[in-house]
Amino acid sequence: MSKILVNTIGHTGDTTAMTVGSTGIVTQAKMPFFMIDMASDQTSIGDDTATVIQFNERAVDPDSLWDTSNYRFTVDANTAGYYQYSGHVYANSTQNQESASLFARKNGSVHTATFGCLRASGGSSTSKTEAVFSFTGIIDLTSANDYLDFTITVDCSSGGTTTINEIGNSFRTYVCAQRLR
Repeated sequence: MSKILVNTIGHTGDTTAMTVGSTGIVTQAKMPFFMIDMASDQTSIGDDTATVIQFNERAVDPDSLWDTSNYRFTVDANTAGYYQYSGHVYANSTQNQESASLFARKNGSVHTATFGCLRASGGSSTSKTEAVFSFTGIIDLTSANDYLDFTITVDCSSGGTTTINEIGNSFRTYVCAQRLR
C-alpha cells in the first residue's frame, strides 16, 4: 500500500493552493462565496412588471464579488465556475396577488423560475396576499463576464404595487452563492 503524506499543496508561484488538515478536511485558499441582503425595502414595484431585485447590502462578501450598484454577480477569469445559489424573498402588495414569479437570470436570460407561495394576510376588511419565495439552483458561470441576477414579477388585481420586504438584521430577503468548482 502506498501513501502520500502532505500538509499543503502549493502552486509553482510558491503560494498555498490547499491545506489538508489532520482530520482529513481539505481547505482551499480561495473559493468565492457571498451572502447579500437588502439595506431597506424595495417599494413601488409596478404591477406585472419584471423588476431586478435590489440586493444591495453585503452580509458576507469578503472579496466584494456582488456589485451593489447594478445588483448582480459578474465573474472574471479568477472567479468563473459552477455556482450553487439559494435565497429567500418576501413580497407584499397593495392589492391581492394573482401570481408571483422570481427568476434567476444568467446574462439577462431566465435560468430558473420559482413561483411564489401566496398566502392571505390582514383581517377580513384588509385582506391582501403576499408571496414568499425560497429557491436554490446551480448555474454555469464559466465564461468571464457571465453574470447572475434576480428579477421578480407580481401580478396584482386592480393594478396594485408590490414591496420586497427586508426586516433589518433578520435576513428576510437575501441571496447567497458559492463556487462548487
